[in-house]
Amino acid sequence: MTEDEAFIRAIVDNPGDDTPRLVYAEWLDDRDDPRGTYLRAEREWGRAWREGRPPGDATELRALAAELDPVWVARISRAPMGVCFETKLFVHDHASPASGAELYAFESEFGIVLPPEYGAFLLNYNGGWLSTPGEEYFPESDDFFGDIEGVTETARRVCVDCAENDPRCGLVVVGGTAGVSGMNLLIGVGLVNEPPGPFYRGVYSIAAGTEEPWIEDGEFVEDEDWSQHKVADSLQELFAEWEQEAIWRANKN
Repeated sequence: MTEDEAFIRAIVDNPGDDTPRLVYAEWLDDRDDPRGTYLRAEREWGRAWREGRPPGDATELRALAAELDPVWVARISRAPMGVCFETKLFVHDHASPASGAELYAFESEFGIVLPPEYGAFLLNYNGGWLSTPGEEYFPESDDFFGDIEGVTETARRVCVDCAENDPRCGLVVVGGTAGVSGMNLLIGVGLVNEPPGPFYRGVYSIAAGTEEPWIEDGEFVEDEDWSQHKVADSLQELFAEWEQEAIWRANKN
């Protein structure tokens, strides 16, 4: 593990603790690395979560982020800027963190480009159970995001072997629920060497066990056997909603 990765892991593994962020920022500053400036600005921006409210969409912070690697930004930034959390939102001890090589292999196999925030999520957590700080799962049933190995296998089965539509239809199953709702979450991906399609970065929900969707002119065509809806415009947006609920529950208790 590189020094840089060790600092990121310390941030991910200690939600709500600013010390790892400050230590990492100082290390970056000593090397004249502009990421140190961003990390300090993100720390101030993220204070709002401690007050029980999502941070604002800071123009200055986004300007700083535009000059940096988007995957790194998503890994260390709290939602809705990134996929790092103020609370322990995911229990992720079932699989080792994903590697950059695994993400590259996944993208290469299916000819896709993963949204930066989804790649960041896999590098940080590599799947896991959604939980509250008290380890009580929410919302109504247990939500699980698959690790890179499981997601790859699901993509082979659902996307590649689906005869009804294009194998690279622009969606990848990333997780689901174990409860009575029986829903799967899908995320929109981009195709290599093509402009982002209508699904890119969006998060969708589909009832498990139903027929796969037909795609016509880049749009869903629903029939009586299949239904879906857009859950959020991005993982950051979805995670911000879940983080807000986790903090509300913690404050309530």
